[in-house]
Amino acid sequence: AIAGKDDPEIVARANQLAIDLARNYGCYESINIAGVDGTYVASNRTDMVGKMNIASRAYFQEALTGKLALSHVLKSVVTGDPVFVVAAPVIEEGEVVGVVFCAVSLNLFTAKSIAPIRIFDSGYLFIVDRNGVVLSHPKEENIFNLDVSTLDWGAEFLSSTEPTIEYTYSGDERLAGIGRVKTTGWTVGATVLTEELMGQARRVEIGRAH
Repeated sequence: AIAGKDDPEIVARANQLAIDLARNYGCYESINIAGVDGTYVASNRTDMVGKMNIASRAYFQEALTGKLALSHVLKSVVTGDPVFVVAAPVIEEGEVVGVVFCAVSLNLFTAKSIAPIRIFDSGYLFIVDRNGVVLSHPKEENIFNLDVSTLDWGAEFLSSTEPTIEYTYSGDERLAGIGRVKTTGWTVGATVLTEELMGQARRVEIGRAH
């Protein structure tokens, strides 16, 4: 697509491939290819081709050095929604000639991968960034609007080296499992009401006893 960016037929085929991939995988807001100047040469969002430029984005500049790049969560230049971007260099004969990059929609990711997961009746998953800002949560209104670092238990949740913490939220005693994502600095929490968890554990023990 980069070498044939001036050929309408090649661009059309590249755009269609991006459209098919975005449709099949479901979490991508966009799948794109840009030339070394940052201008889109192919995309599932065909109206952006030749018009959108991402030369100023840090992930683009890093990919131009030949490295795989992962962005912080940022506001999409296309929709304004929160996304994170994975970018990789396009290399021909040892030279970087462009960048292929995918914008993963946090809203779509949450709807597909986070919101459907329940832990018993009261439990759910959520993700925060390194500063504690909620990136993914079953309650959409919490995304980007809730900062757990401002809560009583937030500092412990963000810094604990233990696999779980106990805390109180909205008057409920809860237990959260903690998973750190080193490549992004994100933290994944799996939280459930302590009472419900203990109840489930007691039922398991009773079952074993019989």
